[in-house]
Amino acid sequence: MSAGQTPVTGPPCWWCDLDGLPVTWLGEARHDCDTAPIYACGPCLHLLARRVHHATGTQTPACWWCDLTGPAVTRLGKARHHTTTAALYACPACRATLNHRIHAHADARYSLTSTG
Repeated sequence: MSAGQTPVTGPPCWWCDLDGLPVTWLGEARHDCDTAPIYACGPCLHLLARRVHHATGTQTPACWWCDLTGPAVTRLGKARHHTTTAALYACPACRATLNHRIHAHADARYSLTSTG
């Protein structure tokens, strides 16, 4: 599957955390050696696309999940929409939540393979 394909229903949106909505797979998140698929619902996908297109190198970095700004906000990587790329930032609390989601996904995947 390639990022941005037809929405599926099931996994929660990584931004609003709502479950059971149609979501689009955006790619994989990585932390340590673990990975997890990232999904976004339609409204959040629209918001993310707007953030990518409005991001500039002179803006104060803001967390892409809670909008917090300041020195604690750190760069996670890149976000891309069509041909535009922007830096993806997170505050410590949102980064911890993302890392937890990635590890929880890896733990669930491991428990399925070790019991089957």
